[in-house]
Amino acid sequence: MTPSEITALFQAAAALVTVGGVGLVLKSSLFTVKQQTAAIIERLGKFQKTATAGLNWKVPFIDKIVQVVDLRPIQADFNPQICTKDNVFVTIPFSPHYIIKDPQKFVYGLTNPEKQLESFALNVLRPAVTKMNLADLASSQDEIQKTIDDNLKHKMEPYGIEVLELVMGQPAPSDEVKAVFDEVMASQRRKEATLNDASAEAKSIIKKAAADAQALRLRGRGIAWEREEVFKGMDKIVAELDKNGIRPEMAVALMLATNAQDATVKAAGKGSIVITTPDAGTALQSLYGLTAQLHTPQRNDPQSPASKGKSPEVP
Repeated sequence: MTPSEITALFQAAAALVTVGGVGLVLKSSLFTVKQQTAAIIERLGKFQKTATAGLNWKVPFIDKIVQVVDLRPIQADFNPQICTKDNVFVTIPFSPHYIIKDPQKFVYGLTNPEKQLESFALNVLRPAVTKMNLADLASSQDEIQKTIDDNLKHKMEPYGIEVLELVMGQPAPSDEVKAVFDEVMASQRRKEATLNDASAEAKSIIKKAAADAQALRLRGRGIAWEREEVFKGMDKIVAELDKNGIRPEMAVALMLATNAQDATVKAAGKGSIVITTPDAGTALQSLYGLTAQLHTPQRNDPQSPASKGKSPEVP
C-alpha cells in the first residue's frame, strides 16, 4: 500500500468518526416531548428547565431528562377505614381529580404525590367522621366532601397541583354491621308504623264516640219532644173533658187505665204470654167504674148537665 493510499484511508476513517460523533452529539442533544406532557431537564444534577411538547435541545452528556410529567387530568382512588362516634368502622371511598400545573414544583416538591393527597384528605376526613354516628354520616356527606375539596385545593397548590374536584362515595360499613343496622332501621320503621296505626285507631274511636254522643243527644231531644207533645195532647184532652164536666183527676185516671188496657191487648195480640198482677182486675174494675161515673150526672157540679136540669147524653 502506497503512502497516498494510507493517507486516504486515514482521512476516510476520520470522516467516519466525525460523522459518527456528530450523529451521537445530535442524538444526545435533540429530543421530542409528547403532547400533554412536560420533561424536567437537569444539568449536572441541578434543575435546568422544563421542556414542553415538541422538538427540544439539551447539552449533550451534561443535561439529562430526569422525569416526564403527564399534564392530563389524573384520578386517584382511596378507600380508608375510619371509626365513627358509635364505634363502627366504615370504608369511605373518595377520588380526587387533579392536574399538574407546575411540573417543577410537582417533581421537586413531593416524593409521593398520591400518598400526600391521601394524607391531606384524611387529616380533614378523620376528625369529621369520628364526631358523627353512622346514621348521621350519610346526611353530612356533601358537607364533608366540600370541606375536603377546599382543604386539598389549598394544601396542594404549593406543589404545583390543582385539585379539580373531589368525588366521595357512599360510606360502607362491614357486612355484619350493615345487617345489624338494617335490622335496627326496620325495627324503627315497624315502631313508627305501629304508632301511626294506633294514632289512626284512636282518631277513629274518638270520631265514633263523638258520633255516638251526637246520636244520643239527638235521640234525647226526640224523646223530650215526644214527651212534650204527649203532655200537650193530654193537657188538651183534660181541658176538653173539664169543659164537659169531668174533673181533671177523673180524666187522668181514665187515660191511665185505658193505656194499661191497650198495652195488655196489644201484647196479647202478638201471641205473647201476658202475665198480669192481682191488681189488674182491680184496674179494670176501676176503669169500668170511671166509665160509669162519666155517664152519671154530677149533681154537685154546677157545670154538669144534671145541675142544669138536663139529662146526660148516652153515647
